[in-house]
Amino acid sequence: MTEKYVMVNLEDEKSRKLGEAISNPTCKKIINLLAEKELTASEISKELKIPLNSLDYNLKKLIDSGIIEKGKHFWSVKGKKVPAYKVVNKVIVIQPKKTSSSSVYSK
Repeated sequence: MTEKYVMVNLEDEKSRKLGEAISNPTCKKIINLLAEKELTASEISKELKIPLNSLDYNLKKLIDSGIIEKGKHFWSVKGKKVPAYKVVNKVIVIQPKKTSSSSVYSK
């Protein structure tokens, strides 16, 4: 069964990555676009007019923070497997420190 939440401890490295991602203007644009539909990197690049190398950097940031993930894969005209990206369908829970009540959020 897939978890329906992401638990982030403020003392954890993941909270720093999450904070950086949601405060980055380019990441916000990507999140807003992917909230509407799954897209490949080249589609995102064209839509937002962002160079692919900058987009790749921001996609990695968003994946590391747990906000987006790879979805379906498509085949390019050249026969290359190309992933589409989507916003994760999970609640992000931020807690100040680890507690034994973390099981309250599991579903």
